[in-house]
Amino acid sequence: MQIKEKVDGEFKYFDQGSGPIVLILHGLFGTLSNFEEIINLSGGRFRFVMPILPIYDSDIKDANIDGMLTYLQRFIAKYELRDYTLLGNSLGGHIALMHELSSPQLAKAMVLTGSSGLFENALGSEYPRRDKVKIKERILEIFGNKDVVTDEIIEEAYDIVTNYAKVLRVLKMAKSAVRHNLTHEIEKIKTKTLLIWGEIDTITPPFVAHQFHEKLINSELKFIPNCGHAPMMEYPKEFSSFLFPFLDQIYANDKPSI
Repeated sequence: MQIKEKVDGEFKYFDQGSGPIVLILHGLFGTLSNFEEIINLSGGRFRFVMPILPIYDSDIKDANIDGMLTYLQRFIAKYELRDYTLLGNSLGGHIALMHELSSPQLAKAMVLTGSSGLFENALGSEYPRRDKVKIKERILEIFGNKDVVTDEIIEEAYDIVTNYAKVLRVLKMAKSAVRHNLTHEIEKIKTKTLLIWGEIDTITPPFVAHQFHEKLINSELKFIPNCGHAPMMEYPKEFSSFLFPFLDQIYANDKPSI
């Protein structure tokens, strides 16, 4: 199913389905395609909303995790979103955690996968080499399921690393995420949370998942074998087998949100 991007003033976003809201927060190099298969697997039972975070085209002063959080808060306020489940991958998970620390009354639950916030092997700590072969090698290291690494993904990454303005923002964003370590804060979060992790994630390794599970007192942890940093993209059926029962439980007593 083709999901069309919507544009409304400063906001670009995707909005698909009906029912309880799943608010998707993509990662540093994330796109809708990372989540498209799980949206299709849902059978329309949930409303998936994904704002496109302005990682590459924000004002340089806002190219940090606080800037992305502020953008998300404006998006939520404009569309009056409530009782949603935050679904965040990598940097998106980090933003979800910061959102819960700042506005704990809005979300009903969280799903984190490969989230930063405690520890991550940074992808953007130095200017990347503008060599397509090296870029492909680096991307292949991220995924356990190499079959998902298409030529389109390589081209998208190459477009980013050959664009100075985009790279500058990526570097700032990555360094900002490292500075905003949440080790001493996330124990305050009481929100029901599902952690879905790849067993061979090299960016946020499995020990990070265990740390999140220990510190988030209302959490459960699931691992997907032979899976890297993007479980929802690498193994969407296995990911969905954890996600949808969790969402059904969260919204069991709710009327559908239209």
